[in-house]
Amino acid sequence: MCMKETNLILGLIIPGHDHPGKNLKVFMEPLIDKLLDLFENGVITYDSHLKQNFNMRAVLLWTIHDFLAYGMVACWSTHGKLACPYCGGDSKSFNLKHGGKPCWFDYHRRFLPCNHSFRKSIKCFRANKREFDGPPRQLTGDEIYEQLLRL
Repeated sequence: MCMKETNLILGLIIPGHDHPGKNLKVFMEPLIDKLLDLFENGVITYDSHLKQNFNMRAVLLWTIHDFLAYGMVACWSTHGKLACPYCGGDSKSFNLKHGGKPCWFDYHRRFLPCNHSFRKSIKCFRANKREFDGPPRQLTGDEIYEQLLRL
């Protein structure tokens, strides 16, 4: 049903090796401008059931993309030590001994329930490491706003 032509609203696909990379905003700016206009001003639309016009407004609820595109759309660095958008500065990544690259191996255990057997396992994951910390605390809207003010 969702793939019927009447339900297909918008799709932006930038395929292959010719993707715009960091210049994705060049493709997105006209779309964002139009969405802002639809949200702020709306567009006169006819309701066939009520047989009258109304001012319809639109909003972008979410986007679906891979992790690298997330970095381009949200302007978040998806490389390096602070690549996880959920953890931010509370990242538990570590650098590999040989090569020095950031690694998140075994990092997922902190998101498991506290009584999960994988949290206690020292053989199946990083040697002699147990996970006692929970997931990072979600920031409030005010805390996010304060971070944005510091940019």
